[in-house]
Formats: sequence, C-alpha cells, structure tokens
Amino acid sequence: MGYKPTIIFDTSAINRVAGEQDSCAVLAGLRSGFLVRVMTNNFYEMAATSSPERRTQLISFATRLSSIGECIFPFIGATVGSVVRRERGSPY
Repeated sequence: MGYKPTIIFDTSAINRVAGEQDSCAVLAGLRSGFLVRVMTNNFYEMAATSSPERRTQLISFATRLSSIGECIFPFIGATVGSVVRRERGSPY
C-alpha cells in the first residue's frame, strides 16, 4: 500500500459535503486517494443540530467518513485524557 495524504474534516466541511447528491462519489474518491480522519468533536457539534433530519444526515455521513479512515480525538482531548489517567495512577 502506497503513501496517501491525510485529510482531516472539520464540521463545516462535513456540513458542506453531506447534503450533496454525489456524496457517494466523494466518499469513493476519498477512499482511494486519502487517509481520512474525522475528529470526535465533530460528532458532538452535529448532535447539537436542531433539525432531526439534518442531524441524522450529518452523523450518517461522518460515520461513513470515519469508517474509511480514522476517528481521532482533538489534541486537547488527548492531552486532558493523559493528565486524568496520570492523576489516577493509570499507565499511559
């Protein structure tokens, strides 16, 4: 497997692409050419969407994105998690 550039989606990008009719084609292109990453905070932001239909659409698309790549914690989340584990005496 060769090198693939990494692309990280923020919530505004997911918002833009999720409603497009050709979102399946976008996913196929991303799968073949990129290492896709979605941050966990994207899901928190999408969960706050007031329209149930749009919320479902956004979360569904983000879930498909993360299934072809990785779902990652933002840097601050990883740092806070490490500090909490250390304070509790847990190994890293």
